[in-house]
Amino acid sequence: HWDTLSKGLSDPEGIAVDTSTGNLYVVGKPSGEVREFTPGGTLVRVLDISAADPDKPAGLAFGPTSIDPSQVSLYIAARGVDNNKDPSENDGEIYEFSLGDFVPGDSNDAPEVDARPDATVLAGETVSLHGTVSDDGNPDPPGAIQSITWSQDEGPEDADIDNPNQLVTTVSFPTAGSYVLRLSAFDGQLSASDTVTFTVNGPNGEVPIDVSVAASSDDAEERGGSVKTTSSDLEMTLEKTDLQTVGLRFLALDIPRFATIEEAWIQFHADEAHADVTNLTLAAEDTGDAATFLSSSLNISSRPRTSATASWSPPTWNVTGEAGPAQRTSDLSAVVQEVVDRDDWSAGNDLAIIITG
Repeated sequence: HWDTLSKGLSDPEGIAVDTSTGNLYVVGKPSGEVREFTPGGTLVRVLDISAADPDKPAGLAFGPTSIDPSQVSLYIAARGVDNNKDPSENDGEIYEFSLGDFVPGDSNDAPEVDARPDATVLAGETVSLHGTVSDDGNPDPPGAIQSITWSQDEGPEDADIDNPNQLVTTVSFPTAGSYVLRLSAFDGQLSASDTVTFTVNGPNGEVPIDVSVAASSDDAEERGGSVKTTSSDLEMTLEKTDLQTVGLRFLALDIPRFATIEEAWIQFHADEAHADVTNLTLAAEDTGDAATFLSSSLNISSRPRTSATASWSPPTWNVTGEAGPAQRTSDLSAVVQEVVDRDDWSAGNDLAIIITG
């Protein structure tokens, strides 16, 4: 077994085997590249497919070249936007790339990147970023790291990175919460990255709690009374032509009873771009310890809800995979406060949010 991430490729979507060599061709992120590996995981080369601008390349196959069947081409299917509404729709496109002749040169390993250990800081505090990057000097030319970039993966607001293209720089965070920064390096052929998480406390000692959905049965959809706990995404709240109710459950919240909730929100990742106007209502299940969702009929909509609710009209989601302010709910502090003020709430209990629209 070997890890593609260490070779500069994350989220591998497609793989094909060159039977003439036994090597593997893999596509993922970045989407403008295909990487060739030996079966043992040694990177052979990187193919640049960015000129085609493929939208989510996901399928690879070898076949005769369309112009000269005696030669071999690599065919790539880009799956495009899967709208999950029309099972007959084919959003993908297929591209053909001629592999040409290839003479191996010196092997090249991706840079080794270390962002730094995770840290806890205060909002507004200026913090040093001092990652490390090393490289094997290949390819030559250029023989050295070509670019270094600090960027932000996650966070409630935009972090202020002083000079994102310097290995050693500073950053500050405007509000409390959990922020994930990424240090990336590129050697002219391969890229690699590492992340660091900053837990940012408020200036008055406010402590953020960042909890993700932990299990398949902790996010569920109910449509026509039927509950589904195995969907790969959540439709909020129109599935085809039917409205549905969505449930999300967050485990083991380390919030003492009667704690003051200053802010609360749910951060989503966009599974697909969408421009439909959506008006949602969010409430919590009115219990001090929410149970996971079951596939039994009406298991989401039949749960009692808090009197406190929050309205959310998300703006247009333009970028697939985006997780920013547009994908963050409105403030849920009143909703969560009603639950943690209950007599049966205690630190470590579970809380469920129910979304309708």
